[in-house]
Amino acid sequence: AILPESLTEIGGLIFSDCKSLTRAVLPKGLTAIPGSMFSGCSALTGIVIPDNVTSIGASAFYNCGKAETVVIGNGVTTIGTNAFAVGLNLRSVTLGTKVQTIGEKAFEHCQKLFEVYNNSSIQMEPGVYAKYGMLTYYAYVVVDKDGNAAYKGQYTGIEYVATDDGFRFLKRSDGTYLLIAYIGEEETITLPRSIAGSS
Repeated sequence: AILPESLTEIGGLIFSDCKSLTRAVLPKGLTAIPGSMFSGCSALTGIVIPDNVTSIGASAFYNCGKAETVVIGNGVTTIGTNAFAVGLNLRSVTLGTKVQTIGEKAFEHCQKLFEVYNNSSIQMEPGVYAKYGMLTYYAYVVVDKDGNAAYKGQYTGIEYVATDDGFRFLKRSDGTYLLIAYIGEEETITLPRSIAGSS
């Protein structure tokens, strides 16, 4: 769905349960994504919220089970309750710089969520249940706006390396790399021969 650029406001539920919708391009004039706008759009693959949007309503992307990535633009200040909940294949979330409020259970049941890139001023740590709308509860790593990574579990203080093709590594103190995840989209993969310029 490509919405016209002149559109400034959209009613809630407009695309709710559109099972065949795979992509939505939002207009530059739109400043709010209303509640349940894309809820149940089970074929929606990636979610990119443009910088002109300032708020994401409750359950706006609830149960968009195929989406693997969410990129929230730098204009968004508020993410509503259950906004991205039941994102069963969600693996990576990038928060924009102005996010101030994340509603209760906004990311509940996103069990595959692996990494959070937090460009906001909210201080976050991985594995926390009751804060940040459960965004970091499932996350293995949270990378802040300065590039500092915090990990859930035993790998605290080790360098995190993310490749463009979806591989995630930890660089050990001896210079070797540990493959900890693959969040790409290919069905058949070839392990890289070099990582960040090292063999």
